[in-house]
Amino acid sequence: MRDSAMQVSISGLRLLVAASLLLGLTIDTVAAPRQFTADLVHGDRLRMSRYPEVVEFMLHAGPDDQARFAEIAIELMIAAYEAELQPDTDTRDRGAAEHAGWRAGTRNYIERLRRIGASIGARPPMDMIREPHGDVRLVIGNEQVMLSAPRLRDQAALERSVAEHVCRYAYCDNEEKTIEERVDTRVAEVGGAWAFSHNAQPVFESGDGLRCVFADRRHLTLKKNACINLVREIRLLAEALSALKANGVAVDWRSLKIEHGGSGNPQKLVYTADRRFVHMHVPNLLHADTVWRSAIPWIRAHVIGRAIQHVIDLPDQLAYLSPSALSDYETN
Repeated sequence: MRDSAMQVSISGLRLLVAASLLLGLTIDTVAAPRQFTADLVHGDRLRMSRYPEVVEFMLHAGPDDQARFAEIAIELMIAAYEAELQPDTDTRDRGAAEHAGWRAGTRNYIERLRRIGASIGARPPMDMIREPHGDVRLVIGNEQVMLSAPRLRDQAALERSVAEHVCRYAYCDNEEKTIEERVDTRVAEVGGAWAFSHNAQPVFESGDGLRCVFADRRHLTLKKNACINLVREIRLLAEALSALKANGVAVDWRSLKIEHGGSGNPQKLVYTADRRFVHMHVPNLLHADTVWRSAIPWIRAHVIGRAIQHVIDLPDQLAYLSPSALSDYETN
């Protein structure tokens, strides 16, 4: 019965969400720079992720829906912070004393999240707030929780996971995949594998023509992870630009730039001379201008449906950057 009532309330609220998105389009048409963030399928704007839609719906939802959202988000945050305590978590940038203090602080935070999550069943007073810079804050009884990943570079993954889990029980238009979902599906399809040969540089290659070449065989796990992250973000660029083109939006290839998104926002892909842009999570490419610019021929080929090969000569320093250097949310 609750699920049925939820679907009814969601259907009505879906009109509210659509109206707010349409209003946003009208404003963007007048103001510059213009940002495409909604659903291309309906001919208006680029839809990168489901998370903003889920948050928009939940801001207007009833107490039962908001409580379920909070339970899901807190459960996923607990899992993310617990993963940080695993022995293989990268802690090279912490000293022994700092590392011990960090682990104790992380455990305490996990216990606090567990207590807050357990209290939701008693239906304490609850509010959900979207901050001006986009972060979501939950007020549960006398407690407050910011929906944030342990590492800023993992914030996008946490948001995708929250949206995915919420969509299993509540409103989501599953007929058309978002840009991020298309890319993640493609990543799963093409996979990746090492290619070694005598006296040759190690190569990690995917099935769609992208491959990373490294100077030597040291720290191959770090290098593989750096390659996977960079390749995924290059695919994000390609898929977003393909979607814009399919929607009749002109792209000025000479004006392409990746910039800081400002406090609380992911990075910006600027794609016209008058600085129209779309927000997307590409923290690694923000630090690798040469890498993504050298991939533009592959990206342009992808946009027009051609398959070509591209070799990414991945600098070692990108594999060794500290986690704090790869922030998803950086200030100007």
